Amino acid sequence: MKKIFAALFVVCLSLSTGFSQSRSVSNASAMAKAAERQDTSVLKFDKMAHDFGAIPLNGEATVVFTFVNRSKKPVSIQATSTCGCTVPDYPTQPVRPGAKGTIKVQYIYTNMPGMFQKDVEVTTLSGESKTFVLTIRGVVDSKPAQSAPARK
Repeated sequence: MKKIFAALFVVCLSLSTGFSQSRSVSNASAMAKAAERQDTSVLKFDKMAHDFGAIPLNGEATVVFTFVNRSKKPVSIQATSTCGCTVPDYPTQPVRPGAKGTIKVQYIYTNMPGMFQKDVEVTTLSGESKTFVLTIRGVVDSKPAQSAPARK
């Protein structure tokens, strides 16, 4: 009798292990398909974030994000930031299918030392509205940039 229960236990254990492995494989497949769907988005950016690293006090830092319109129709966009110190410059005309566009993000800081992280929301206005979040970050040094010594 003990041998029968032991055999049944081993069979049940092996079946449950097999089912859990197939579930994890299907979860991995679902995640891969979700990533694939995101990759076919209307706009494809070269990067979604930029780290300026350490920058001197009282100045400005600029980065350019490049994107491609992957849809079959022209796309109009709008870019907004949540802070007046972060200024996005974006195309005002629709971007043709397959064409590249750029969004220049300027961070202007005065007397604001320390770490920062700012977001710019890019929203497509043509067709189905989609929003992309571009992030800039860095550390503003507590000392202003040193100018070069004067020549004699």
